[in-house]
Amino acid sequence: TLDTTTDTAYPIANLAYYKLNGDALDSSGNGYNGIASNLSPYAAGRFGQAAVFNGSSSYVSASIPFLNAKVTSAVSLWIKYTDTVAYKTVFVDYSSGSNWNHNIIVNQPSTGNLRFFSAYGGSAGYVTLETSGLTLNDGNWHHIVSTLDLSQNTLTGYVDGVSVGSLNPSANTWTGSTQNLQIGAYAGTTNFNGSIDQVRIFSSALTAGNVTSLYNESTVVESTDGTDS
Repeated sequence: TLDTTTDTAYPIANLAYYKLNGDALDSSGNGYNGIASNLSPYAAGRFGQAAVFNGSSSYVSASIPFLNAKVTSAVSLWIKYTDTVAYKTVFVDYSSGSNWNHNIIVNQPSTGNLRFFSAYGGSAGYVTLETSGLTLNDGNWHHIVSTLDLSQNTLTGYVDGVSVGSLNPSANTWTGSTQNLQIGAYAGTTNFNGSIDQVRIFSSALTAGNVTSLYNESTVVESTDGTDS
């Protein structure tokens, strides 16, 4: 069995890996287990099971001290939803209310279905990348990646393996007290309504090739005659 979904260092070392197969445990071995709040029963996911968020009170919270600073990092996950309500948070890691490495919101109403945020030092440091012309709330699984490379000063977003653009984060100073990252909500608000699966967090940036690998990850079973299924 050649199963990339069980590889906790795929395609590069994972800082944290939430398979969301009935729980919010970290499969990376680094011990960053999440705490699930008001999740609906787990359902069929992109791989195995997925966490189902109710749109009002569901989220997963986890403490990863590495992310409570302005750092090169990346997040990869799968989402499925049909909700049309604006400003629903898929993922955020932050230190105080105005500092984020990654903040991913669906149903951004002004230009498209998805918005990638990065912010340092309050409102003066906001940078946003908004998609246009995408239909993500179609009830199908979609792969989302946000990668922040401070050596290149770029935040790049990907949807279903394809880059939707890059932008340059502000040079403003990171300030504020630390808080946990959240999957499916922002500070317990703007709760996501749908399913999230395979949340991988990285302490490094992802290349386009890494993103392609994640988009194509799968379970392949090799039979005794050498063929794959």
